[in-house]
Amino acid sequence: MHMLLQFYKDDAPISNRNNNRFGIPSGRVDAELIIILHCQTGDTSAAADFQPFWDTTSYTIRTLEAKGHDTDILFGYDWHWRKEKTCIGRGECSTAKWPQALKSLHDGFSSSLFTILPARFAFFGSACARKHVRNFLDTLSAVQRRSLSILISPSAGIQLELDLVFTDRGLRRIIIYAHHPSATYFEDPKGLQQSSLQLDAASNFILWLLGKPHDPVAFQRRKFASLFSHFNAAPIPEMRLYVALEKKEKRILYLTEYRPQFLIWAKKFLGEEYIIGRIRKRNQLRKPVQTK
Repeated sequence: MHMLLQFYKDDAPISNRNNNRFGIPSGRVDAELIIILHCQTGDTSAAADFQPFWDTTSYTIRTLEAKGHDTDILFGYDWHWRKEKTCIGRGECSTAKWPQALKSLHDGFSSSLFTILPARFAFFGSACARKHVRNFLDTLSAVQRRSLSILISPSAGIQLELDLVFTDRGLRRIIIYAHHPSATYFEDPKGLQQSSLQLDAASNFILWLLGKPHDPVAFQRRKFASLFSHFNAAPIPEMRLYVALEKKEKRILYLTEYRPQFLIWAKKFLGEEYIIGRIRKRNQLRKPVQTK
């Protein structure tokens, strides 16, 4: 696509980067379904020049694939197209530190591409992308957006958000919003169950409309421990347990109190600085005690 190549070219002088860590879309341009996530994250030191959206080594993509999604029925891309080393934090965009001109370039290109594609259905797994696409659609005079909320679990207060996009020819597109599949990294068991239920319901609805076979409870069936069965899966809930224990006992944990698998992950993905920092922090706290 010419517009994609031009976008890559326009990015270079603003980002001061070459093609390293650039995302490329996956799937069929004429597909009935668009899947849009946020931005790729992971080890950027060994990243290839171009990273496909449908990367089956990614935990996120593997879970979508297990659900029934595949590149024969979809066109997928990340709203922000450059891979980042890590997510800054839940509820905060990984690109928050980008120059505004660079962020505007990516927001504008993703919005334009979304408008051009012929798909009748769209699945957004990103709060950041949801905000941007809604803002964009509301600027279009030829488009009307009507939002719906469907309560799928009254007891838990879980609901689905949908947008019906109309033009003068009638209903143009149905958009459904859900958590990013990797949101489960940040959840306690209750939150994991709720996020999984919402993701299942959103995917079931879209795949049912498309008449595609799918596993109705794929997200809910996943075992909590499976999140950490691969080194590239961030063990955020486990990290939170360690932090909670330190707060409760008002002390810094010894390295021997961490699971060996967690320390391996910390060293590999957070670097030696994490281990050194823990030791240094403990020594700083011990000094006043020793001088008394």
